[in-house]
Amino acid sequence: MPRRAALIIALSASLGSLGLLYLTRIPLGIPGEWTWNRIPLDADALRESAFGWLPVLVVASLAIAYVSAIQSRIDRYGCGSTAAALAGLAAFSLAWLGTVQQLPPSPHPQVKGWVLYYPHMSGYFHLARYEMTDAAEFLRTYEERMAEGDVGHVGTHPPGLFLLHRGLWNLCREHPVLTRMLNATLPDVLEQSFDELAGTLRSSGIALTSADRASLWLAILLTHVVAALTCVPIFYLVRRDTGPAAAWVAASLWCFVPALAVFLPKSDVLYPCLGMLFLLCWSRACRAGGAGRLSAVLAGAIFWFGCWLSLAMIPCGLAAGFFSLYEWRFSENRREALRRGLAAAGLAVGAFCILCGLVWVLFDLNLFRVWLWNYSNHSRFYAPENFPRTGWLWLLENSLETLFAVGAPLCVLGVWGFGRALRRRDSLKSLVLGCATAWALIWLSGKNSGEAARLWLVFFPWVCLSAAACFDRPSQAESEPGREEPSRAWLVLQALVAALTVWRVTGFHT
Repeated sequence: MPRRAALIIALSASLGSLGLLYLTRIPLGIPGEWTWNRIPLDADALRESAFGWLPVLVVASLAIAYVSAIQSRIDRYGCGSTAAALAGLAAFSLAWLGTVQQLPPSPHPQVKGWVLYYPHMSGYFHLARYEMTDAAEFLRTYEERMAEGDVGHVGTHPPGLFLLHRGLWNLCREHPVLTRMLNATLPDVLEQSFDELAGTLRSSGIALTSADRASLWLAILLTHVVAALTCVPIFYLVRRDTGPAAAWVAASLWCFVPALAVFLPKSDVLYPCLGMLFLLCWSRACRAGGAGRLSAVLAGAIFWFGCWLSLAMIPCGLAAGFFSLYEWRFSENRREALRRGLAAAGLAVGAFCILCGLVWVLFDLNLFRVWLWNYSNHSRFYAPENFPRTGWLWLLENSLETLFAVGAPLCVLGVWGFGRALRRRDSLKSLVLGCATAWALIWLSGKNSGEAARLWLVFFPWVCLSAAACFDRPSQAESEPGREEPSRAWLVLQALVAALTVWRVTGFHT
């Protein structure tokens, strides 16, 4: 497909999706089961948001200018210069995510300060702060807690997020200097949010302490930084099979995924980075022979850590398995591909099991039973007595929701890149096919009937991987002045779609 035709399709899809958001009242979901809310944009809201557009446009312009400048010269960069460029990209991504979230009118930016506190929005901090007195005892009794059958945030998650919040709170409580530094850097909108939260809690006899504020702010910072850093493994995962410019554009598109800004600072934004790190280590382990042993062990350890936080990592393991299967299928030396795949699997599974065994020995916690309880509890979420869903309707709705969550331009690039990747003879073909197969199975299983825009965040970097094929140059001989111009147009369009989506859709029911 010609680049100009693809861009016209992306522009048309963007206008169509934004028209549905702004010009209609069609529910964003299925009424009576699950819907996302539109942010009202009345005259007062428009006046309030008018000042917010200037910093958004400035940051987006600077970020896109930086991406374009690096793209035109990254072919000549060494390892150190490339790492420095990626650090700059992560910094611009962080600036964009922080700025675009301030675009919606009040009280939506202030809600971000409550997300990690209130149990109905998250629940991990609340339990860690008020119920966990001893981490070791918490772990020893964790299986009993899961057996209670909670189908919400608590019962469907392993213990990692609770321990993370408790660790951050302990850190702030035990280091007053750090607490003062964190509270001194609170943005005005979060300070206002915490003040309102403190006033609400005071009526219930609960005090929001300085350590509480600081640890919540630290958790928010952590999720933002990890979300921004996802661009790094995206780049290195693609770079092995494409030119550096194509990998750079794929990594640069990540921060402009609308769902990322909509759902920050929820823990879901942590998983894309962990998933990409796992796939990066796994792909290197499968292709590096003997030198990939460390990568295989790291893949197992990263996968374990991800599963320590959430079962959202399991589809990443499924994608890795399909990647290896396709690598074997397309390999000219299938015996060698099989040997490498089995060696990588053995080392990764070994590292995973050793870490599970350590937890069992040290804390008398069988993580396999915990994960079974998590799965069982989640499976009952859609039961008739809880939150019933019409499965076939969500197969259609999830596809449409993904278009809004990823952004129409990046979706078009993903589909276009998928077609181009299938014609390749390198590992990008196996990677894109593996991710697509895993995603399709999760979609067809109906395990996510509602909230796909948030729950599928771990999949969205896979679209960036596919998009890389659209910007790859088969040979240096094809390098021409102005060759990078189409990527700038895509970035501008994706950034505009992201900002307008964040301005109109809220990811939190207040």
